[in-house]
Amino acid sequence: MLTIPKRRDRVRSLPYLAFIHEQHCQKCGRWPVEAHHTIGRGQAKGSDLLCVPLCTECHAKTSSKENFDEVILVYQSLFIRKIAKEHGLTVNALYRPENFEAILLTLELAHRGDGSKRKNRKPFTKHFSNPFK
Repeated sequence: MLTIPKRRDRVRSLPYLAFIHEQHCQKCGRWPVEAHHTIGRGQAKGSDLLCVPLCTECHAKTSSKENFDEVILVYQSLFIRKIAKEHGLTVNALYRPENFEAILLTLELAHRGDGSKRKNRKPFTKHFSNPFK
């Protein structure tokens, strides 16, 4: 399951966005594409690591509530294979998706929106209290 980054923890990655722009539309297969940020908070964009490629028409028709979790994991694994080949690294067969962000931060292919260099992040949890108790 993907975790929703807090606003200050948004990760930006120009190499990953460039990779997304090289792909064909996830829905119709057309090209060129835009990066659809799947998880955002209100009007703000979500993390760059949670993008899928969509053409302009599909992007306009896509609901913000659509679930792209499995698609995101596919693109992240494809990107990991690409950078492993470029950097001469071996891709571990047991690669876990939760390490994707830490790997890009370590290789300096991504940075946090707030400028921090933390490589680990606690999952976002919000607890609501009952005001009627």
